[in-house]
Amino acid sequence: MAYREQETAPAPRRRRADARRAQQQQQQRPMMETPRRVQSTRQPAPASGRAQAYASLPPKAAFAQAVQTPPRERFAQERPTARSAASYEPSMPSGYGPVTDKKRPVRGVDVSYGSTVRPGKAALFQDVSAGEKERRGAPGVSYALAAARERSTPSGSYAPLRGTAAGKKEWAIVPGSYAIAAAKGRSTPSGRSAPSGRGTPSGRGTPSGRGTPSGRGTPSGRGTPSGRFARPAEKREKHTAPRGRRPRRPRRTLLTILLLIVFALISTAGIVCYTAYSEIMDVRERGTFYRGVYVNGYELYGATPQEAYDFVLSNARAELSNWSVTLTYGDDYSWSITADTLDISASLENVVAEAINEAYAIGRVGTIIDAYDEVFALKHEPRYIYTSEVTKSDAHIDALLNEIKTTVDVQAQDAVWEFMPERQNPIVVTEETYGKSLDIVALKEEVMRLVNDMEPGTIEIVPDVVEPAIVAEDITSSIVQLSSYSTPINKSSTDERNLNIERGCNAFNGKVIKAGAKVSFNDWVGKRTEGNGFYQALEIVNGEYEMGWGGGICQVSSTLYNAVIQAGMEVNSRRNHGLPVNYMDMGLDATVADRGIDLVFTNNTGADVYCVARVESSGNNKTCLFEFYGRPDPNGYTYSLLPEIIEVIPIPETTPIPDKEAKYVIYTDQIKEVSEGSEGYKVRVYLVTKDSNGNVVSTKELYTDTYKAVTPKVYVGVTER
Repeated sequence: MAYREQETAPAPRRRRADARRAQQQQQQRPMMETPRRVQSTRQPAPASGRAQAYASLPPKAAFAQAVQTPPRERFAQERPTARSAASYEPSMPSGYGPVTDKKRPVRGVDVSYGSTVRPGKAALFQDVSAGEKERRGAPGVSYALAAARERSTPSGSYAPLRGTAAGKKEWAIVPGSYAIAAAKGRSTPSGRSAPSGRGTPSGRGTPSGRGTPSGRGTPSGRGTPSGRFARPAEKREKHTAPRGRRPRRPRRTLLTILLLIVFALISTAGIVCYTAYSEIMDVRERGTFYRGVYVNGYELYGATPQEAYDFVLSNARAELSNWSVTLTYGDDYSWSITADTLDISASLENVVAEAINEAYAIGRVGTIIDAYDEVFALKHEPRYIYTSEVTKSDAHIDALLNEIKTTVDVQAQDAVWEFMPERQNPIVVTEETYGKSLDIVALKEEVMRLVNDMEPGTIEIVPDVVEPAIVAEDITSSIVQLSSYSTPINKSSTDERNLNIERGCNAFNGKVIKAGAKVSFNDWVGKRTEGNGFYQALEIVNGEYEMGWGGGICQVSSTLYNAVIQAGMEVNSRRNHGLPVNYMDMGLDATVADRGIDLVFTNNTGADVYCVARVESSGNNKTCLFEFYGRPDPNGYTYSLLPEIIEVIPIPETTPIPDKEAKYVIYTDQIKEVSEGSEGYKVRVYLVTKDSNGNVVSTKELYTDTYKAVTPKVYVGVTER
């Protein structure tokens, strides 16, 4: 390989003309077909001995042998003689293979050996014809022998061959051999040193160290059919090209990128700010609400304040019209509380207007920056505004609750009883009535809780129960029958006598004996006269039966006496008959008379005593009945009289009684026994006290009665015959 000295580099204008000429020649060259080899009629130049030896080897073996020979020696041995461009024809060993690094293949570069060229691949020809300014290969294909990233190959960095113009000094390539430009300042076959493997026909360096026919380098460092070359791969060394541009440094590229980023950020920020400003000003000019503003749950975006006010107020009124609180009492009563009851219509308009004004002020207060911040925040966190609590009047509620109370309240009624002596059970009890009272204070609190929350609902009214002071049980336990005593009326008793008995009972029937009161039989009954309604009937007078006014009244007093004893009342005055009576045992009777004999007793029970006295009839049988009702004995005791005959008085001898009136007999020889005599008795009477179980608690002697013996009554006449 021989090196031809370079001529003086053309001027810039000339270089541009050469580049245009080379480009036109390249476009006029026909495309090479692949994979057909390029056939030439020219005879190949004679090869040197080493070249012939390479030619006899397979392509890859020849490549390996060639790269093992030192560059200087190989260039000296294989330098061919210069020939004209017209007689030069490439002749390469057949086959092709990639030039690879020891560690990894060269990316994007595939070097072909020989005349076969693949589309998109790079081909290295043995020589360049005279006058040609570019290397042969597929049109538009960049020729690069070194990798785009300047990776090393097994024999070091490979510098590309240049196509040169006619008459220029150029590299001569022996078939099968490669020109190696030392990446580290190795000498070239001509003895010149290429500091970084970069040389140009004009001697000028390029920013990337790649020579071109016109002396210009390419930013990518890749050779092209127009003579662009790759940078050396193994090591970049600083050099100063004799002429041309200074090498481009990565710092400028980084600065450019940073400037582009800053410009992009500024542009983006400007666009965003302009968009936000336009959005804010657009809403302000339309006089509407910003997006993300809600009142009572309704978004107001796009609405004017008046439209929003009408809409929110209409919905609020609709909600209020459907709101009510119902008060129920039983199945028959119901009351309703509505918005009209609360008088909230006027205050509703005010609170809606306040909420609308507050919502409309969003994004309109402060500077444009403040507005932007507030509007931007709405996109992430919408603003929800609710109408404040409306003013509610409770005047109508108070009036309504008072009306309800009037309906619900019921006054409690105590159990009462009535003394009705004509009835079989004279104590008639009327059951108590429980009252009802509505606590309107508690009810209003419950109503206002729903009203304040505007929560509809139904409240069932449950009034308080008012208990009566006296119930029926209290009466029945406080008024009991203290005593009941009856005596049979003899069937031979005349009607007058029976009427006298009824008259005496009527004087006591239905009477109330007050606690502590003293009762006199004669006072209550009155004198037994015709004017007082009494009749004449037999009665015992001085131990003898006689006709008298009010005969039979002693059966009433005797029956009353025993009833008084059983009731536990105190007997102040009592006297027995002179003769035993036929309607009760001796010692139990009590006689009365207008002339001073009386039955007197005192109500010492501590409570009122109610008296029942009547003549009861059952068929032909009649009885005189006395009953007392009052507070039960505190000890639960019952009382009775127990008579005991302690002495019998014999019948006295009879002495005839002269019948001067000739009532029974007239003559002295006539004797008439008017009545038989009877024995007399002494009777001791005891008061027996028993408990509620019938056990005798005490037996107390009260008195001893004496019933005198009756002499038979015999009349004799006083007229002699």
